[in-house]
Amino acid sequence: MRGVARSYAPSRPRPLASPKNRRRPWRKENGELSSLSSPPEKVSGRRPKTLQTKYQSPNSLRQGQTCERSPLLRSSDQSWVQKWTRRSSHVPAESSPESSSAPDREALLAVVSRLTSERKVRPVVTRSGQRARGNFPSIKSPARARYESLLELDVLRVAEVSSLVHVITTHPVVLALPGEKVIHYTPDALLQWPTGGVLIETKASYFLTVEPSRSRIQEVVKRLDAQGVRLALLVESDVRPPGLQDELKTLLRLRPNVGRRRLLADTSRWDPLTREAVDGYTERRWCAAQKACDELLARVMRRDPGEFIASLC
Repeated sequence: MRGVARSYAPSRPRPLASPKNRRRPWRKENGELSSLSSPPEKVSGRRPKTLQTKYQSPNSLRQGQTCERSPLLRSSDQSWVQKWTRRSSHVPAESSPESSSAPDREALLAVVSRLTSERKVRPVVTRSGQRARGNFPSIKSPARARYESLLELDVLRVAEVSSLVHVITTHPVVLALPGEKVIHYTPDALLQWPTGGVLIETKASYFLTVEPSRSRIQEVVKRLDAQGVRLALLVESDVRPPGLQDELKTLLRLRPNVGRRRLLADTSRWDPLTREAVDGYTERRWCAAQKACDELLARVMRRDPGEFIASLC
């Protein structure tokens, strides 16, 4: 009868549909049992990848053609771009500026490792809380870069575009600073380049005028200076000059996507993997932004944080 569902009770349970329990048809040949079909051989290894110098679309890959794409870049603040492009073209620096007093990279990492406490870094990105927090897509960070304020996000943009910084580590460790009473301190970021590095602390100008917060940061600066570590303190006026953050947002949004951090990629280039050609206007904007970020970080690293806090009071 149509429309009536029938159920059949099997005489024995069916085997699971897995490779181990899958039944194979057998036949008898010359008194021996043999399988009708032998299992396929496993292929080891991966398909070799070819290095592409230009971007190739899926349709052109079949025909062997390449297509170059250049996004339409429009700046909302042309005066800011002209300000930095008046000078000569900026060449990415290979190391930190000579005038900065940043310690050697190996010495800095050794001191940080010695001062690291047993405490774990508290989770930055959580479901609760009213402050701005999230993950920053950085190709210079070996792990996921996180921020817990809009000011930290602006600092991460500057470090991402700067040609001086090669490695960015956000909230790396919890430091135990010795003294009459041990102070546990977590820096906001650790910036590294081939010849040095610096600890970054971002703080709003208002909190540097409030007594509890100001006294704590002054004590942290004093104890880190006693250990031979310079702390770079950044406020809103440092990373938010007119037009800078808007230009960095536009460039990072239009920059070719690289994905996860790659050790062999040149992070100072517009396209670290050199997959597509960049037009002259975009290259001038990128070099101007790099120059502005390099000068910003060099100026902050030369500044004494203790004197800067005293000047705000």
